Amino acid sequence: MHHDTPLISIIAIGFMLAYIFGMIAHRLKLSPIIGYLFAGILLGPNVSFVYNADLELANQISEVGVILLMFGVGLHFSVKDLNEVKYIAIPGAIAQVLGTIAVVAIVGHFFGLSWFQAAIFGLCLSVASTVVLLRALNDNNITQTPRGKIAIGWLIVEDLLTVVVLVVLPTMSFMNSGEGFDMGAFGMNLFWTGVKFAAFVFVMFFFGGKIIPAAIYRSAATGSSELFTLATLAISLGIAYIAVEVFNVSYALGAFFAGMILNGSELSHRAADNTLPLRDAFGVLFFVAVGMLFNYSVILTNPLGVVATALVIVVVKSLVAYVLIRAMGKSNRTALTISVSLAQIGEFSFILAGLAVGYGYLDNGQKDLILAGAIISIILNPFLFLAMEKFLKWYDNRVRVGLEAHTSGTPVAQVEATPDITWEAPEKTTEKAKATVHEGEQNLANPDVEIISGASSVIPLSEEEFEKAIEDDHGFTNNQVLMSKHTIVVGYSSIGKAIVDRLNKAAIPVVVITNNLDEFYETNRVGVHAIFGDFKNIAHFEEANIKEARAVIFTCENIFEIGYTVDKIFTSHPELFINANFSVSAIASYDDEVEFLEQHHVTDIINLRDMASLVLYTASVKDHNATFSEKEDEEGYTLTLEVDKEKVQAKLAKREALAAKAQVLVDEKVAKEKAKAEKEAAKEAERLAAQAEKEAEEAAKEAKAKAEDETKAAQAQEQADKAQEAATQAQEAAAQAQEKAQAAGEKAQEKVEQATLVKEQVEQGKQEALEALQESAKENNEDKQK
Repeated sequence: MHHDTPLISIIAIGFMLAYIFGMIAHRLKLSPIIGYLFAGILLGPNVSFVYNADLELANQISEVGVILLMFGVGLHFSVKDLNEVKYIAIPGAIAQVLGTIAVVAIVGHFFGLSWFQAAIFGLCLSVASTVVLLRALNDNNITQTPRGKIAIGWLIVEDLLTVVVLVVLPTMSFMNSGEGFDMGAFGMNLFWTGVKFAAFVFVMFFFGGKIIPAAIYRSAATGSSELFTLATLAISLGIAYIAVEVFNVSYALGAFFAGMILNGSELSHRAADNTLPLRDAFGVLFFVAVGMLFNYSVILTNPLGVVATALVIVVVKSLVAYVLIRAMGKSNRTALTISVSLAQIGEFSFILAGLAVGYGYLDNGQKDLILAGAIISIILNPFLFLAMEKFLKWYDNRVRVGLEAHTSGTPVAQVEATPDITWEAPEKTTEKAKATVHEGEQNLANPDVEIISGASSVIPLSEEEFEKAIEDDHGFTNNQVLMSKHTIVVGYSSIGKAIVDRLNKAAIPVVVITNNLDEFYETNRVGVHAIFGDFKNIAHFEEANIKEARAVIFTCENIFEIGYTVDKIFTSHPELFINANFSVSAIASYDDEVEFLEQHHVTDIINLRDMASLVLYTASVKDHNATFSEKEDEEGYTLTLEVDKEKVQAKLAKREALAAKAQVLVDEKVAKEKAKAEKEAAKEAERLAAQAEKEAEEAAKEAKAKAEDETKAAQAQEQADKAQEAATQAQEAAAQAQEKAQAAGEKAQEKVEQATLVKEQVEQGKQEALEALQESAKENNEDKQK
C-alpha cells in the first residue's frame, strides 16, 4: 500500500544521503557540508537521482534549522556583547553591503544589465549565510572570541538590512519598469517596517525579558528533562513564528532575540545543550535544501558568469570587508576572520533572488547564477578557513615568542620558538617598563621588547600587539607552569586577589586562570603565575598542570558553567577525586545552586558571599573538613567557622562516595585502555601472522620454483648425457663407416687397377690384332699385285 508522505520522504532520504556523502567527504578530509550539498543535488528536481523532492517543503524544514541555530547563537550572545561590537558591526556591515552592491552594479552595467538589475544582483551577493557562518565559527572554535562576536554582530546587522529590503522591495518596481516613483507608498512601507521592528524589540526586552526566564525556571523546577526541552523549543520556535506573523521580521531574528533574552538566565547553557541535537539535525537539512535548489546546467550554459559570480562572493566581498575592518583599526586576525566568514552567501540570498524573479527584477538565469555562486562559495568556505588558520598559526608562532620572553630569569632572555626565531631584551627600557619589571623576569607590557626573526625582521611587542594576539583565547601564560601541589584559582577579581594573597603568605604555589585582560596584566605586574583564557576551556587547566594540583578554587559566580567545567575535569582526571586532599571549591548563593554544584562533583561549596575569601581559603587549603554555622541570639547574629563532627562525618561520607565514583571511572578508563591495548595487540598479532603467512607463501613459492628449476636442470643434464652418449656412438659408427669406406675404397682401387690393366691388355690385344690385320692385308695386296 503506497502512502503519500513527502515530509517523511524528504527527511528520511535527506538524512540517509547526507550521512553517506558526509562520511565520504570526511574520509576525503573535506568538510561534511560538501557531502550534504551533494546529497541535496542528487535529491533535487534537477537530477531526481533518488526522489523528486518538494522544494517548498524542504525549505520549510531547513528554516527550522535556521531558527534553532540562531536561538543557540542568541543563548551565547548577550545584549552586552552586541553593544560591545555595535561601533564596528553596524557601520562595517552597512558599508560592506553598499560597497559590494556598488562594485557589482558597475561591473553588471558594463555587461549590459540595467543599474537597478545590477544593484539587485549585487544585493543578493552581499548578504552572508547565517548557517554557513555560524557553522564555520563553531568548527573553528572562535564563536565566543571577540572576532567571532564581531562576525555574529555583523551578520545580525546584515539580517536587519535584509528584513528592511524584503519589505521595501515590492515598492521599487518603478525603478525597473520606468513607472513614476510613489514616494508616499515607499515612505509608508519604510516607516511601518521600522515601527514593527521597534515594537518587536520593545516586546522582547520588556515583556519577554520577564516571561522567558520565568518559563524556563519553572520548567527546570519540575525536574522533568522533557518539559525543560519542550519549553526551550516552544520559546525558540514560538517567538520566531510570532516575529514573522505579527511583526513581519525574519524567523532568524526572532529566534536570535529569544535566545539573547534567555542568555541572562543561568539555565542558558542547559537550554543550549538540550537543543544541540535538533540544531545539528535540521542544520544538515538546510544544506541539503540548498543543494536541491541547484541547477547544474548553468555551469554548462554560462561558465564565465558562474566564475564571475563566485569571484565577487569570495574575493570582492571579502576584500571590501577586510579593508573596512582594517580601516577601523582592528587587527589583521579580526579582519581576516570577518572577511573569510563573509566569503559565502546563503538563505537570505535565495529569498531575495526568489522575490526579485517574482517581481520581474531578475530572470531565472540570473537566479541560477546566484545559486551556483552560493554552492561554490559554501564549498570553498571551509578551505578558506583552513588556509586562514595555517597563516595565523605562522603569525602566532612569531607573537608567542614575545609572550614567553619574560619567563627567563636572566636580563637577556633568549626564547627559542622555531629554529630561526629568537628573543632578545632591549638595551634600554622606558620608565613605565622599569616600574613594572621584577627582579629575574622580563615584563610583558614593555613596549620596547622586540622579536628578532632571522637577522632582519623586527616586530615591536606592545600592549596593543599583545591584545590583538590574544583575541582568540589561546591561553597565553606569563610564566611557565612546572609546579606541583599548587592551587589553581579561577578569576582574579577582589575575592581572587584576597585568596592569592593568603596562599602566597602560606607559601602555597598558585596559578590563576582569567579571561580578563586587566586582571592578566595585574598578575604579571605582581609576579603571579597566570593563564589568559576562558576557564570553560579544559585545555587551560591542563596548561595549569592540574594533574599535580592540590586544589581548584572558582571565585566567579557562573554556577552552571562551573558545574559543567568540573564535570569535564572529573571525566578527564577522575584519579584526582580519589585523593581526599584534593578539593574543588566554589561560591553559591542559594540552596539549589549548592545542590547543582554537589551533583557536578564540586567538593567544597561556600554558601555565603561575604565570607567567601576566608571560608574558601580555609576549606580548600588549611582544613578540608572545616564548615561554618550560623547562630542568632539576643546578642545578635554570629557566623562561626568550626568543625562539626556530624557534618564532618557526612562530608567525609560524601567524599568517600565521590572517591568511589571516581575510582569506578578510573577503573573503567584503565579497562578501556587495557582493552584498547589488547585489541591493538591482537590486531598487531593478526597483522604479524598475516605477514608471516604471506612470507611463508612467498618462501614456498620460491622453494617450489627452485625445485622446479633443479628438476629442469637435472632433466637437462640427463638429456645432455644422452646426447653425449649418442654423439659418442655416432662418432664410433662414423669411424666404422669410415673404415668400411676406406676398405671399400681400397678394394675399388684394386678393381680399378685390375680393370685398367685388363683394358690395357685389351687395347694392346686390339692393337696387335689391328697390326696383324694390317699386316695380313698388306700381304694380300702384295699377293694380288703379284
